[in-house]
This record gives sequence, structure tokens and C-alpha cells, in this order.
Amino acid sequence: MFLFPGNTKEGHLLSAEYSKQLRKFCKLTSFDKFTPRDIRRIFKTLAGDMGISAEMRDRLQNHKRPGVSPKHYDRYDYLREKREIIEQWERKLLSL
Repeated sequence: MFLFPGNTKEGHLLSAEYSKQLRKFCKLTSFDKFTPRDIRRIFKTLAGDMGISAEMRDRLQNHKRPGVSPKHYDRYDYLREKREIIEQWERKLLSL
């Protein structure tokens, strides 16, 4: 199941269409305008308030880490840690 399903071969809305579809949604529902960047920014801020380190927030959002080590030596995918953060984020959202 996708957050933004679509009639594409991938079965979901392509990333280039998110902003367009969000604008349509906001207009149809009188919802305050927002963009995908707003969602990323809110997550980054609130996850920091939840005690999640800047490094792990960056890793979860696939931001590049500076230096040689992350690019050439550290091949660990941090999947376990990312899942834990997503589960924490889910609990936070469900508590609202």
C-alpha cells in the first residue's frame, strides 16, 4: 500500500508529481498549503526534539555525510536504526 498510489507501472505517484498533487489536495479540501519539503522539515525538527541525533535524522533522509569515511569505507546500511526511528515516529504521530 502506498501513501500516494497512482496509475503508474510502479504503482505509486512519481516524485515529480507530489507537489502538484498536494496543491490539488489542499485546494479541494481547504487544507493549508504545504509541500513535501515541509514534511521533511517538520520530521527533522520534531525528531530532534524526540532525542534522535542529527546524524541519524540525516541518514534516514538520505542526506550525504561529509568526509571520506561514509563514502568509501562505511558500507553499513543502518537499516535497523532507521526502522527504529520510523517506529518511534509512528508512535509519535499516533499519539497526536
